[in-house]
Amino acid sequence: MTPPSPLTMIMTWLALLMRGPIHAYQQSLKLCEAELRLKMMTDEVRKVMRWNTYWKRLATQVMEVAEKANTSTAQLSADEIKRLIKLCHPDKHGNSKEANELTAKLLSLR
Repeated sequence: MTPPSPLTMIMTWLALLMRGPIHAYQQSLKLCEAELRLKMMTDEVRKVMRWNTYWKRLATQVMEVAEKANTSTAQLSADEIKRLIKLCHPDKHGNSKEANELTAKLLSLR
């Protein structure tokens, strides 16, 4: 929002003074209050923007760490997967839920 030109301000003040000095004073107070509210809101917006920048940087760093963690997974050979399946097979562990789930996961990696 652009500020009013000096001519506009002078014309506004003249119009207010013509209505009476008390009215001009009241309008001046309202204008000061509005300016103060605007300044306070502007300060709040600046704070929110700074926090927004901070959280974006933090989220970016977290994503970079997560991407690095995902790319560093260990690789298993087919023979290692086969040996692991034998070790955790449900038949050897009383058909437990955990053994079934892990065996299914290992079979999907083959």
